[in-house]
Amino acid sequence: MLLVIERERAMGLAALVPSGMDQRLARLRVAIAAAPSIAAGPPATPADVAAFEAAYGIVLPDEARRFFLEVADGLRLDGEPMLYGLADMRLAQPRSAAPARPFPYADPDAEAIRVAIAAAGAGGPLADPRVMGLQRAGDPDGCLILTCNGGNDFSALVVTGAQRGVMWRTGELDAPECRALYTPGADDAPLGFLDWIGPWAACFLGVELDAGASRS
Repeated sequence: MLLVIERERAMGLAALVPSGMDQRLARLRVAIAAAPSIAAGPPATPADVAAFEAAYGIVLPDEARRFFLEVADGLRLDGEPMLYGLADMRLAQPRSAAPARPFPYADPDAEAIRVAIAAAGAGGPLADPRVMGLQRAGDPDGCLILTCNGGNDFSALVVTGAQRGVMWRTGELDAPECRALYTPGADDAPLGFLDWIGPWAACFLGVELDAGASRS
């Protein structure tokens, strides 16, 4: 009986300890509130997220889903949408692509693209035949456009397949997002949403939105 009571007490105390994602989302709330240049949309309601998911036949990966529900439904800079909220995402999706269909790149494809980009010549990946030979034609299925980085350059969240939850660049080049895209010489490991938003915001918003490191 005492073991049962102690076990239940330990489980109750554990529930009071914020999870790693709780702490990372809290850091982002504080950072966004401290950045006067950014206008954060009010968090989406569960009904908003459910309607969005139903419209596209997908379930948002946990990090992005909780960000929209608990932090902000999009971020604006000077009145312009930068990190799209649910309504802006609906407008941004290419008509030729379907988020519910399988994402065209599997884990080996992502790794091959990463290696090829790292070995690209002085002309950069767009001029490298090894990189371009790994590209699929057309707008990729299985992902949601979260922002336009200028011209035909977008950041997208993969929502289906083995790469689900990973951020990718799409448009002129399909490639997993990594810190090296923002800081030359930095790590080229693929990034999930909460790892991506920091380097992206520093580059395109000029603010620090560091969610902290994920727990291993």
